Amino acid sequence: MVCGLGEVGYRVAELLLDLGEQVTVVTLAGREEWVDIVRKQGANVHIGDARNADFLIRCGLADVDSVIACTHNDGTNVEVMLDVRRSFPEKRTIARIVDPSMAHHAEKHLGVHRAIAMTAAAAPIFAAATYGDSILTALNVGSDRFLALRVTGPQKLDEPPLLVISSEGDCVTTQSTELKRGESAVVMSHADTMHDKAPKHQRRHSLLRALSPVAMSRFVREVWINTTVQLRAVWTVILFVFVASVVVFQFGLKLSLVDSLYFVVTTATTTGYGDITPKDSVGWIKLYTCFMMIISAAGLAILFSMVTDYVLSARMVQFRGHHHVPEFGHVIVVGAGAAGFRTVEELIRLEAPVVAIDRAEDGEYVGSIRSKTHVVIGDAREPDTLVRAGIKHAKSIVILTPSDTVNLGIGLTAKELNPEVRVVLSIMDADFADKVSSIAEIDAALSSPVLAAPTFVGAALFETAVASFRLGARFCTLCKDPSGQVSLGGVRMSLDVRMLPGKAPNEL
Repeated sequence: MVCGLGEVGYRVAELLLDLGEQVTVVTLAGREEWVDIVRKQGANVHIGDARNADFLIRCGLADVDSVIACTHNDGTNVEVMLDVRRSFPEKRTIARIVDPSMAHHAEKHLGVHRAIAMTAAAAPIFAAATYGDSILTALNVGSDRFLALRVTGPQKLDEPPLLVISSEGDCVTTQSTELKRGESAVVMSHADTMHDKAPKHQRRHSLLRALSPVAMSRFVREVWINTTVQLRAVWTVILFVFVASVVVFQFGLKLSLVDSLYFVVTTATTTGYGDITPKDSVGWIKLYTCFMMIISAAGLAILFSMVTDYVLSARMVQFRGHHHVPEFGHVIVVGAGAAGFRTVEELIRLEAPVVAIDRAEDGEYVGSIRSKTHVVIGDAREPDTLVRAGIKHAKSIVILTPSDTVNLGIGLTAKELNPEVRVVLSIMDADFADKVSSIAEIDAALSSPVLAAPTFVGAALFETAVASFRLGARFCTLCKDPSGQVSLGGVRMSLDVRMLPGKAPNEL
């Protein structure tokens, strides 16, 4: 039984029907097109409120094996789960819960078998798309995190694949690490091994870059900007006195320009080697030297205070969780909602430099994201906002606002500002996502409901399911199994593979 026929519910019901399962859909409202499609595929559709326990029973709750509550509202989904548990505690329950804390409590205290956030299921794939790799799903086994990767031959694998699909479309298991041309495979990789694939700063010659004239001028400029107007004014007067002193001593002591500069520097820094001295000069030169010594001492004190103030300010910024925009090679995540927050987490886990953009300073996840990376507040539809986030030197941009058309517009603007940036869009409507994928400027258009649907279906079909994903015409589920042939993090697992209709066996 699927409760809710929104974007997620429709994709879940469609996948279950493709797998040949009997499906009952309960929805308060739904697109007529989707209702007609699932009905034609054999689903029993009931229009009504799933929060009404009696209504659910009339819809056939007693005859179903599992209930998936995937409406847009966490409270509704929890309420449905409580009704099911009260009426039929043996039924397997799967709920869509956006709030991670609520998801934890739903599983631990409310009797929900699986609480799944669509954004959590889709975030690893969005993160992977920023650097072109293909992650099918992510799974946690104890304290270890693994990623299921789709790879194509020919290539040499680091370890035996989970399964291989031959060029003829046959699904085989093998211990060979040689992937031939035309073959595709699923490999399980520890998340830590993915660090080298994530976009990172170029670390070579970093010290030389830091000492370059451009970097030094940038440092001086930041120190100057960070200083108060009063200190800037005093420091400007002292610099004028310093320059004037070079001229005064050049003519007053009859020195060359270089020797005069040398004398001024040694005097200002209180070094005083004694090789040049005004002791035999006229009185006004001695008095001017005394004046310059006092001014120089004040100048050094002010210089040290300016640098110290800059360093302390930078430390305070770090202490408050603020960060700087990386110079180049970073990933920009637009939209600091649940999807953006989880994608930022995934990218940081992969050690990729990240900058987030959101319109609201007081957004629900802005504070949490700001503690991890730099956040630019502004409308990403405006080129200036993207420029402030470093779009011209960014490696990739992931756009995750709630509006499909806004995401497309931001992606096209980003491509105009930096034709080399990789653009990844979140498009909720899967049909629209397919159309957007054909646009040359868009590198990847992904639908979160489509990405998350296998996780809900796998949890409903298998009590011990750990992870589920689609591989072309196949639906794959990893399940905990003491006699399984797969070992991840010391846990034995088995792989269940089912064919899906409507695609060629070797289609990816």
